[in-house]
Amino acid sequence: AFLAEIRTWRELLAKDIAARNRALTLDELNTAVQNLIDRIIFLRIAEARGLEQHDALLDTVKSGDAGVYERLLGLFKRADDRYNSGLFHFSASGSSGPPDTLSPNLDVGDAVLNGLLPHLYYPHPYEFSVMPADILGRVYEQFLGETIILSPGHQATVEAKPEVRKAGGVYYTPQPIVEYIVGKTLGPLLEGRTPKQVQNLRVVDPACGSGSFLIVAYQHLIDWHTDYYATR
Repeated sequence: AFLAEIRTWRELLAKDIAARNRALTLDELNTAVQNLIDRIIFLRIAEARGLEQHDALLDTVKSGDAGVYERLLGLFKRADDRYNSGLFHFSASGSSGPPDTLSPNLDVGDAVLNGLLPHLYYPHPYEFSVMPADILGRVYEQFLGETIILSPGHQATVEAKPEVRKAGGVYYTPQPIVEYIVGKTLGPLLEGRTPKQVQNLRVVDPACGSGSFLIVAYQHLIDWHTDYYATR
């Protein structure tokens, strides 16, 4: 249900942003829509788990005043200061890579945002405070299997990526299998080592999707260090 919801978001936002920002390239349009959805979902989860002010996203549309996107940008820029992450990166300092100069200059319609943001709150059926990362990972990988296409008249549609159509879909590796594979690969590399030796270890997943293997590898390393220091 959540995947169907954000697929609808992508299409609505793509059509609106493409119509209002006709100078955007296809890559810029895909990036703008993806960043907007990622940032909204991140902040909604942070709200639900007590890390952000309750209903902050909803308050951007509650007033009924024009300028919803400008109010959202205010939340995003505060998140940039707070989290210092690549997801919110508007200033030249703090995070690696060039800052996002695209999002602050977008024109996004109030109507589309007024229609989307309330769907993240009651009575809609998503309880983000308890939604597992595994569910979000499955949704995200399926979401990444599609892309925005622009017609010659700059009208946007959403289609499955050619490589996904060829493969017959996107496949998400179940959590127990991820944990087994990480245990069998990282486990032998950690055996008999010290933290000083382990600090030079590097882990790569060149086709990481939602990052499920990297997240489990990170947790495996945390657990290994905890056990190491707890027994010495």
